[in-house]
Amino acid sequence: MNAAVIQAAGAVVWRKEKKKLKILLIHRPRRNDTSLPKGKLDPGEAAPEAAVREILEETGYRVHLGPPVDTVEYLTDIGPKVVNYWSAEVKDDDFKRNKFLPNEEVSEIEWVNPKKAIRKLTYSRDKDVLRKFRRLVKFGLLNSFSITLLRHGKAVSFSNWDGSDKARPLEDKGHKQAKKIVATIRSFGPNRIYTSTATRCESTVAPLALATGLKVKSKDYLWQDFTEEALREIERFTRDRVAEGKSIVVCSHAPVIPLVLNGIGLALDVPLSAEVIRASHLAPGSFSVVHIVKMKKKAGILAVESFV
Repeated sequence: MNAAVIQAAGAVVWRKEKKKLKILLIHRPRRNDTSLPKGKLDPGEAAPEAAVREILEETGYRVHLGPPVDTVEYLTDIGPKVVNYWSAEVKDDDFKRNKFLPNEEVSEIEWVNPKKAIRKLTYSRDKDVLRKFRRLVKFGLLNSFSITLLRHGKAVSFSNWDGSDKARPLEDKGHKQAKKIVATIRSFGPNRIYTSTATRCESTVAPLALATGLKVKSKDYLWQDFTEEALREIERFTRDRVAEGKSIVVCSHAPVIPLVLNGIGLALDVPLSAEVIRASHLAPGSFSVVHIVKMKKKAGILAVESFV
């Protein structure tokens, strides 16, 4: 009988010290090793949520995730293991506030430069992850933000609703989806939430707004019965958001989300690959995170992740 795959998540945690890059390493007394912070997913937990939680538990740092770095697969004594890694920056204020306390899992944390980090890491797989991260650094791809495209949760069907389509509410499954997505989306550190004025969209983002304290901005042009003017508004909206360079969430409908993604492509002046386009075709309650890198002369889509 095949062993179940162990799912884990972590990050290359980094910061700048006098413009010099530093990488966070952890020392684990039980294994007598030095590694990148990571840990197993709890039941029902998504990988981004687990990565943020494990980093906090192991190092004391509260982080938001940047773009993905690597996925590593290897065999352990109890079965195959898959670890997803993201990049995660620690800001100066968070660095100063940190009060790490040694524990059974982690006896010491250490900030070192990337070359020293590769020498000190115990496992070759961790070294490979860090080498991939260094390629992001080399090409100036660390400075990024994300636009999360969220389709509203499962709504009450037309046949069971007598009111207007715009007022059609979420059903019980939709409310559960709205609560479930909070921790994962929160892991990417959005600064603002935009939504269609439809009840089902506003209800979908309500738990996220409550958990994060973020303002919700409802926009008529994100409603699915769009007009020519709405199409122009969507293009202006995405252009402005890309220029702003802040991580946001956009909650809308199946016909609108591809238009928002197309607007991102127009704002960046880049063609969208088939893989990126597929990420805009979402089931109710699912979302895609579009990681956009900011460079000196232009910006581009670095990665797209989809979560169901």
